Amino acid sequence: MSYIEEIKSGKKTFVFLAKTVRVGNKFKKARVLLGTKPIKNLDKVRRSKEAELEKKAKELEEQSYDKNLLLSDSEMAKLESLAKSYKSSIANFDPTTKQKYLDWFLTQFTYDSNAIEGSSVPLEEVGLILFDKVVPADRNLREVYEVQNHKKAFDFIGKYRGDFNLKFILSIHKRLMFDILQDAGKIRNVRVFVRGADLKPPKPEDVKSRLEGLVSWYKTHKSLHPVVLAAHVHCEFEMIHPFRDGNGRTGRLLLNFILTKNGFPPVNIRNEKKRAYYLTLRQWDNGNKRPFIDLIISYIRDSVEYVARS
Repeated sequence: MSYIEEIKSGKKTFVFLAKTVRVGNKFKKARVLLGTKPIKNLDKVRRSKEAELEKKAKELEEQSYDKNLLLSDSEMAKLESLAKSYKSSIANFDPTTKQKYLDWFLTQFTYDSNAIEGSSVPLEEVGLILFDKVVPADRNLREVYEVQNHKKAFDFIGKYRGDFNLKFILSIHKRLMFDILQDAGKIRNVRVFVRGADLKPPKPEDVKSRLEGLVSWYKTHKSLHPVVLAAHVHCEFEMIHPFRDGNGRTGRLLLNFILTKNGFPPVNIRNEKKRAYYLTLRQWDNGNKRPFIDLIISYIRDSVEYVARS
């Protein structure tokens, strides 16, 4: 989101249209000069400079995408081959087999995504809750809702035909945290802290603009490879941590939304390997983005190989 910035130099006050963008692990400002104060018809002048500012902001952002991050031609060819293999394997399934695979994946994905966040519901109970509507008598009700709601959110992104935007993000979180958080689907108004990580999410008053900035980034970088696009959205979303709770699960749903929207299989980040996942998130926050992309590629390969063997 752009804003007005004034810089005094001598007797003059210069007025700029500015926007803060993330470049690697730092934040930089893109600016365009509007004139010196006072400016007549400021709103009109501002509107005339928005496109120029967006161009400068995009140029700054793209500085973080060096040759070590962008995929090589051979890597893109291999990923394209994996996507085709996945599509072909799914097409060869009869309806019953396809449904069983989708139910299996959703069970695994729900179990692992919740377990990463501390859920104690074992894998076999996840399946019972999701598809047999059986709720163990001694199970914590919040954890039951976490299982049921994850399916509702997953089904939502599967049916959604729009594109990535703020309303979509809030809609996922609302479904995911329904009957769990009073402010489900609402941006946090409190500080949050990430257990076991040195991540420092933005202050509450900065969260909405950071989310809007992420959406804007997505719209101007859709030409990037879908895997890079999905990785960036997921990691930057986690850096923002826009909700009081449910950020990890929302972020992993967003990751799969972008992958599947572009013909790739959904991926399941396994709880047993969450240390590697957290490590790559920390590396991303420190400006080393490639490890997370490589991690997602490995999970895509796992998904394709599993389907091909089925």
